[in-house]
Amino acid sequence: MASKQATRRSTGSQGASGNDSGLHRPAVRRLRIYAFDPSLDLDLETMSVNRSVVRVRWEEVEEGPVGVYVEVVDVDPASGCVYQPIDLDQPHLLAQDGLPPSEGSPRFHQQMVYAVAMITIDNFERALGRSIQWSERGPDEETGKYPKREDAYVPRLRIYPHALREPNAYYSPYKKALLFGYFNAQNADPREGLPGGMVFTCLSHDVIAHEMAHAVLDGIHPRLLEATNPDALAFHEAFADVVAIFQHFTLPGVLEQQIRQTRGDLATENLLAKLAIQFGHSTGRGNALRDALGKVDRATGEWRRQDPDPDRIDGTHEPHARGALLVAAVFDAFLTIYQHHTADLRRIATGGTGVLPKGALHPDLVARFAAEASKAAGRILKICIRALDYLPPVDVTFGDYVRAVITGDVDTVPDDSENYRVALISAFRDWGIFPRDVRTLSVESLYWHPPTEREHAILDRLLPRLDVLRMMATAHDYVWVEKTGEGSRSAEDLGDELVCAYARLHGGAGNEPDGRIAEQRRKQFLRERQFAGILHAILSERASTAGLDGAEWETVEWVTGLDLRDPELRFEVHAVRTVYRERPDARTRPELLVMLTQRQVKQLQPDSPEAGEAPLDYGFRGGCTVLIDPTSGRIRYAISKNINSPKRQNRQERFYRQRLRREGLSARARYALWRKGDERIRQEPFAPLHRGDALEEWT
Repeated sequence: MASKQATRRSTGSQGASGNDSGLHRPAVRRLRIYAFDPSLDLDLETMSVNRSVVRVRWEEVEEGPVGVYVEVVDVDPASGCVYQPIDLDQPHLLAQDGLPPSEGSPRFHQQMVYAVAMITIDNFERALGRSIQWSERGPDEETGKYPKREDAYVPRLRIYPHALREPNAYYSPYKKALLFGYFNAQNADPREGLPGGMVFTCLSHDVIAHEMAHAVLDGIHPRLLEATNPDALAFHEAFADVVAIFQHFTLPGVLEQQIRQTRGDLATENLLAKLAIQFGHSTGRGNALRDALGKVDRATGEWRRQDPDPDRIDGTHEPHARGALLVAAVFDAFLTIYQHHTADLRRIATGGTGVLPKGALHPDLVARFAAEASKAAGRILKICIRALDYLPPVDVTFGDYVRAVITGDVDTVPDDSENYRVALISAFRDWGIFPRDVRTLSVESLYWHPPTEREHAILDRLLPRLDVLRMMATAHDYVWVEKTGEGSRSAEDLGDELVCAYARLHGGAGNEPDGRIAEQRRKQFLRERQFAGILHAILSERASTAGLDGAEWETVEWVTGLDLRDPELRFEVHAVRTVYRERPDARTRPELLVMLTQRQVKQLQPDSPEAGEAPLDYGFRGGCTVLIDPTSGRIRYAISKNINSPKRQNRQERFYRQRLRREGLSARARYALWRKGDERIRQEPFAPLHRGDALEEWT
């Protein structure tokens, strides 16, 4: 292996330097996957497109595959097997786009999870304008101590294709891994799959993309795993489904085949809107695990389109079912845009009647329909992912996400000539999803507004100097400023040392081999954590010396959601990230994204004498996401949840009480269960959620 890697490095460096060999490292690696899952191989209409060849970002991979972002570890605890890892750089595999799809080949399973994982990562990075990082390691299970800054870094997400012998797959925040299960199909109808046949969740594009989305979202917003309201876990599930569904539109041949089959009407039953078809069949849950458009009536066996119902959300609590409403709204918005953009094509093709003649669609019309659908789906996916940077860092609701979606799109595409925002707002409204604290559902009301001049003047007294902000925003990923911010130096000293060290070490960027890219990612993580420590020191010192009066402190709390007056009430700088926004004119601008959080311990009083328990302690968080323009030092947005909000505290306690009353357990049993605090359940929220277990223990 060592000699093989040395050979690769030598070849790569020759190509990069442009010597006599004339060889350059390719941009992509072509790999074969199942576009959906193996079940579609048995259908003549879909088998031709179910086996797709996808273009994956080229990187030097070791056997596994093990790359810069992910590491596939194929250990099967149930059978005690350790499967031979695949070598994607083996010449025969390079020549034939990897292994052909196969249900019985563990090495193809490894190829499948790697390819879909990398596609998902690319979609996130293009939308966010930065490289992603996995969530850092938490406190030690035995000692409860947090690791040192260097030890908290997670270089790769581990992927286990055969980790579980059960109908389940989930992302583990504790293990920093994706765990996929396999099981014997439970269906009795052979038309839905071989009864008792083996089903591998690692062979479903949708399951892999869904779990990857959970992992990426946890790396961006780790506090969103705390179930503080009915939308919290539902949002995690909905967002992961949106990513999986809209990635269907990027797979070669799939979109055109579905356009032909539906005759261009994607509002009718189609594969693009369905998730985990084989899993749904084999577990007896219908013709798919979930469907953004409709469902099969079990009484008649007929598929029916579900119509928007704004009252349905109030009676829907299970996270998957509640999240499905958000997914349905997003897909309805896509359909509206697609139908609007293809209306002229229909008029041309039908002589103005809008009614297509019987028979197969002309291939040119199929191609035009597919192009419009791909464009709309691509932008919807970017809008949904980009919105993550416009969310508060804690206690997120569906209404917060609606505002984040609109703000992120306004910020990136000011001129919405194609009416994406109108379609999204209309679809959210029709499904009963909107913020409760706005006066209208116009873009102007939903858009997060920047601080006023007075608010900004007050916040300026707490923020670092402009040159410090500029340095934090423009430091490249591979620049590491060493030994800055240690000790008890003043905020001014910290800023001076940071800028001076950066000036000495700052250099130009270049195309680096993968070994350097991995090192750059590690340095990026350490740099961001160090900047977070420096920013915390500066904010703490300035909060104690700013000399703000009572009204000014109230303004700080109103804008940031934080109570910085009390030095005993500690706050956390969760992230300091550089973001490059791509605008329609292809220009980019750097922004500094900062996440601040704060936690208080509150008590939930027993609501019944039967409980016989003392008040229950729980954490109540506040915080804000701050977007700063480093060229001017101005705060563009401060998106907050107030740490002292009695209204929000009452809502959170009401949610806890509702959860404690469910399933008919006594109040005493409920309080005992919560107090027991099963750490395994707390560390693995998705294991019971994706298994369909009861949810009592999650809070």
